[in-house]
Amino acid sequence: MGAAGGSHETTLYAAAAVELRVRALSTDTRPMPEPVRVEAAIVTIEPRLETEWDDLAVRTGAAPFARPAWVRAWTQASGLPVSAATVRLDGVLAAVLPIVERRRWVRTAADWHVPMLEAVFDDREALDHLVEHLLAGRRRVTVDFVLRDGATALAFAEGFDRRGFRVRTRTRLASPFVEFGGEWEDYANSLSTKKWRELRRRRRRLAEQGPVEFDVRDGSFDLDRLLSEGFAIEGSGWKTLRGTAIASDRSIERFYRQVSCWAANDGMARVSLLRVGGRPIAFDLSIVHGGVEWLLKTGFDPEWAAYSPGSLLRAEALRTAFEEKVRLYEFAGSAEAWKLEWTAATRDIVVLDGYAPGLGGAVALQVSRVKRRIRTLRSKEG
Repeated sequence: MGAAGGSHETTLYAAAAVELRVRALSTDTRPMPEPVRVEAAIVTIEPRLETEWDDLAVRTGAAPFARPAWVRAWTQASGLPVSAATVRLDGVLAAVLPIVERRRWVRTAADWHVPMLEAVFDDREALDHLVEHLLAGRRRVTVDFVLRDGATALAFAEGFDRRGFRVRTRTRLASPFVEFGGEWEDYANSLSTKKWRELRRRRRRLAEQGPVEFDVRDGSFDLDRLLSEGFAIEGSGWKTLRGTAIASDRSIERFYRQVSCWAANDGMARVSLLRVGGRPIAFDLSIVHGGVEWLLKTGFDPEWAAYSPGSLLRAEALRTAFEEKVRLYEFAGSAEAWKLEWTAATRDIVVLDGYAPGLGGAVALQVSRVKRRIRTLRSKEG
């Protein structure tokens, strides 16, 4: 009896509470918020979009390789038809990613000349809308040169999973970097004393050949001449023999000149030359942005190899970066032995290849495997 009464009493309290809420809602004259209007599209890259895109990139602290000026130079060098996948929330650009479309295959606009490419976005919701739009109706989606643990890779991995895509993830490279903290001596002492002793000896020997100068410029003056000096050094050794030097390909040289000019105009360029008696014998081209220095290209004159000009320039570049409050020095590219002399830390740059469920995705996967096998065989024959 008591239990039944208690139940009835609880029901009355609940009913009264509902009635009060209904009355409150009926007297609340505040307008209900309008739902956010989401517009996802793949569009031609035009000047107005570039302005919005760059504003978004600057506001969100995006890496320089995701900014429209870099993408424009890459598009001209590659000759590929690059579009932009975009998301607008209530008409405002909230996410963008440069892509290349080939029928029902979409891939991001990146290659070995792009250290990494992350989507530019305001918040994760906008990025998720972008991912969903790119996956819809596609047989294959390739997200290349992204950080393994970055937001772009994670968002696409989750999108692939939601739609049942079959995913192949491969490591493109392990990219070395130095993270500065504390005092310069903390970093210097993390390297062998033998290394520093040998560098001091090489520098003394080099000084016997003429005045030694570390010529560091921001590219605001005489940039073309500085780059010509640098590219001549970068292509003076094994890179020219293998055809990988900048000067070996006019389109690649034009690409690096374009991005250097843009970076200089934006206050991000750094051209460093080690000179002996005025003659340049080692060269760096970097972009410094948001507390990070990215080493894009480097080289030294092999005639001066006995003096370790590359290592001498690297030591000075790292010290300069530290003094200018750079948090991260990114070597970019793969973990070559000379880079690992300066750091043991690396980060994985990966490619995610997603194949849609069904026959179309299965065919795209098999075609990809055959082409990859052919490329492997040709490289072995070469």
